[in-house]
Amino acid sequence: MTRARAEEELARFCARHIPPRARDQIRLETRWRADAVTLFERRPPWRRGLGTEWTQHPIAQFRYLGGVWRVYWRRYTGRWIPVEEIAGPEFGAVLRAVAKDRTGVFWG
Repeated sequence: MTRARAEEELARFCARHIPPRARDQIRLETRWRADAVTLFERRPPWRRGLGTEWTQHPIAQFRYLGGVWRVYWRRYTGRWIPVEEIAGPEFGAVLRAVAKDRTGVFWG
């Protein structure tokens, strides 16, 4: 139930966050692994001739630990760092905190 609710909220967030007119240039996608989900920003190749693969940049990772959703940001080294200020039992609340990005680590 918890994962299903998080999947629904993430799907709505990804659909709302990128306007339909821009979806050929940017997408938000997710990937689950056990009780963790990573939110990615995806973009098409920036120059012709570089292939057809879209690049992906991890935005945030959400982990469900002990009944609490915890949020992590990714350092340039690839290591995930917890954001202590963002945690709680409701996935929607932590997702909204990531969207607001008061720390500046998710959206720049």
